[in-house]
Amino acid sequence: MKLIREIKINKHTGYIEFNDVTGAERQICCSFTLSNLNGKNVVVFQDSKGNLLKDFNDFINRPSILGLDEQYINKMCYHLRTFYNFLELYNLNFSDMVEEEKCTIFVAFLTGTLGIEACTKRNNAYVNRILITVRAFLIWKKIDTPLSRIKEKDQFMYSLTEKSIKENPVMYIDRKGLVMLSEVILNSPALYSTAFKKKKQEMDQKYNKKKAKIEKKGCNFSLPAPEPLPEYDEQGYLIFRLGVNRGMRLGEILGLTCEDVVLKKDSNGKMKKGIYLRNRISDYDYQSAKELLHPKSFADYSTNKYNKNNIGTTYIPLDDKTWDMLQRIITRDLPVYALAYPENAESAKADSVTGQGINSYIFRNRYGSRLSDQAWNKRVKDYFCRAGLNVDKGHKEANLTHRFRHSYAMLFAKNGNVSDVWLASLLRHKNVSTVKKYFTPTEDDIRDIYEAYEGDIVDQFLEEYKNSSNTGETDDLQ
Repeated sequence: MKLIREIKINKHTGYIEFNDVTGAERQICCSFTLSNLNGKNVVVFQDSKGNLLKDFNDFINRPSILGLDEQYINKMCYHLRTFYNFLELYNLNFSDMVEEEKCTIFVAFLTGTLGIEACTKRNNAYVNRILITVRAFLIWKKIDTPLSRIKEKDQFMYSLTEKSIKENPVMYIDRKGLVMLSEVILNSPALYSTAFKKKKQEMDQKYNKKKAKIEKKGCNFSLPAPEPLPEYDEQGYLIFRLGVNRGMRLGEILGLTCEDVVLKKDSNGKMKKGIYLRNRISDYDYQSAKELLHPKSFADYSTNKYNKNNIGTTYIPLDDKTWDMLQRIITRDLPVYALAYPENAESAKADSVTGQGINSYIFRNRYGSRLSDQAWNKRVKDYFCRAGLNVDKGHKEANLTHRFRHSYAMLFAKNGNVSDVWLASLLRHKNVSTVKKYFTPTEDDIRDIYEAYEGDIVDQFLEEYKNSSNTGETDDLQ
């Protein structure tokens, strides 16, 4: 039997759970801090072990909420903290709140009628305000919960939370036709793309078949819930976009800093959005921008050679979508890391080439340190495996991100009508021969060219092409 008692842990409401059979003891306490960093409010949610609660941080650290009165921000944070403690205490996920039973238990938890020792008993008005905030959060997560059908009484608080969830979400599908992965790699329950709907439908059908089979046999044991889809990874999706839509290498991406994301006037006087690629002394080896000058001293930052285009620096224009995602991570996530893990701030610090204030690397791990290539390679490999995509054996297994860059190259080689010289320039290669492989036709290309022919001519041509390829001979098919 488990005994639960409400306690105070570092001035925060928490719970201690004691199992009188095993003797195990567990403390549960979600905490948050509301601070002002450089004139901007920043909220940091952490669990009992000090880990960041990304969903809560993403929800609360948006301009529409942080622009509210500090009193209301505090109230919403208290409500979310209570909600997290409940989920952690009963080992539930956000998706479990679709069940009427779980919502009923949550309301009983709020009113203090679950038999928890020393539990706070809240009146109906306060319970209702908590439910309004939780409801807004679940709507933001695209979770259809019975709480959505609870009648709100506090219309003012309701209007604030409703306003906050009407911001433009991060879209998974690129409506402008930029290259996307053919399979679902980055899924989100909050994003209703065609690929996500298809994946969800397949999982639901599999679950329903198992359920029907068990019910037909008359078995009385419970069926485990369907396996949840992986959560949306905004940072991962941004790395994907930079690789596929801009042809950036992994080192170039991981070496990006806040001061590299700039607005710049073009020849017509219009403002362009883009990023600078350059190497710094503070970079680790895996953050190297290939083909660009590597400074040996701080004095090199002010030399003409270091600041010369395609020698020490390269400017890459960005689309609005990628620019907005970068700005969101810089203004929303980095301040959260700085407050939650101040001890790692130094490791994420980068040299300031412009000399304008403190600079830091954009891409971070879960503890606020700069993101390493090994950590990212493990994550992207997991995405490939979840999506059912082949993972090469050998050395390529550790550099799946380079496939994104190949996709960028193939887009131009096959559909862009560009020369090999131009493609080499786009990929920032000094040797044109390195891009010749992108102009070599595949069997599918050949079949597309000759698909109008009838009879055996296509198969005959393919057989001849295979034989010539095996002997090292290559026909000029252009």
